[in-house]
Amino acid sequence: MLDTHPQERPATQPRAAEQLTRRELLARGAAVALLPGLAAGLLASCGETATASAAEAPRGTAVLQGTVDGLGPDELALFHSQFPAMQVVAQTYMPSEPAYERQLLENDAGAYDFVIGDLVTLGGLTAVGVAGLPDWSAIPNYRYVDKIFRRVCPGAVPNDYGFSVIAYRRDIVSEPLTSWADFWRLSAGYRGRVSVAADQRPTLGVALQSLGYSANSAEPVELQRAVQALRQLKANLIQPPWPSGDLLAADLAAGKVVLAQCSNHDAAIAQAADDKVVALIAHEGTVANMHCFVPLKGAGHPRIVSDFLNFHLEPRTYARFVTATGCPWVESAAAPYIGAALRGKAILRPTGAQLAKFEWLRYLGAAEQAWHAAWQDVLSA
Repeated sequence: MLDTHPQERPATQPRAAEQLTRRELLARGAAVALLPGLAAGLLASCGETATASAAEAPRGTAVLQGTVDGLGPDELALFHSQFPAMQVVAQTYMPSEPAYERQLLENDAGAYDFVIGDLVTLGGLTAVGVAGLPDWSAIPNYRYVDKIFRRVCPGAVPNDYGFSVIAYRRDIVSEPLTSWADFWRLSAGYRGRVSVAADQRPTLGVALQSLGYSANSAEPVELQRAVQALRQLKANLIQPPWPSGDLLAADLAAGKVVLAQCSNHDAAIAQAADDKVVALIAHEGTVANMHCFVPLKGAGHPRIVSDFLNFHLEPRTYARFVTATGCPWVESAAAPYIGAALRGKAILRPTGAQLAKFEWLRYLGAAEQAWHAAWQDVLSA
């Protein structure tokens, strides 16, 4: 078994490569891959622990499991530059299924300090006893997070979110369109030019909402009705693979797709490519996905995690992240520092009334397998 407590060894004792902990291997690999200019500093500091005195700054390297897309450009390097004794490195491998994510973090307990993931991830990690709680007293900039988003994930630090919208070509689709029911109804008139997101949770969730059910339903009858609704819709859809991002934008601009259920991010890309694209939030509400930072139990550097999250939430720092990624933001205080082009996009800033109708995707527990099977039924139709 690998030694999980290298800090207990005398500083003069050499360590062979095979004696490195999982934490050290992750930290070194991430530093070389993501921050080559800082790799030397990481190799020198790896294995150092926070000092015992609260008055002294902690030292060492905290490991983030998850994508760096949740951070601003060069944010890890900027943090290290401002706080040379501390460093955060990201291990960007993301398991393809939530269950695999939970298994990874359970099996490698102590290898990671915190994770970035959605509420499905948070719920699953909480269920298996892996998720910790933020030290709110050490993250004073948390006060900048709008209260509505704090309520969405009270046990984690909100970062950004996305949601399903209806996108359409206003010069082609002239009928009134305000709801998911309208989307289903109008699709028959544009057969072969309609698309949906190739994403299980939001697309099945929207189908459930269109029938008046919860987007997180675990009821077999409701789930089966959603499958039937999507199978009926599938006759009007463009042939898969259903496009997203730049591909969806190109298809909308070319008229290959004229009506789509997609993420707000994809809709924003499409609007930038063609001003004839309209994006709207269905009046009955929509399916939304919150991404957040989750500290992990057994973390070796909890104070570094707190200091980094506090750094990330500083409005100017957070605004750099939003400007770089074009995502909806959770800090109104950051808005003055966000690029003007983004601030003007309504699809990135829902109103309070719209947010009140958002249904956030949650951990499904035992129903995960039923959802997976339902999605396979949709795809195989």
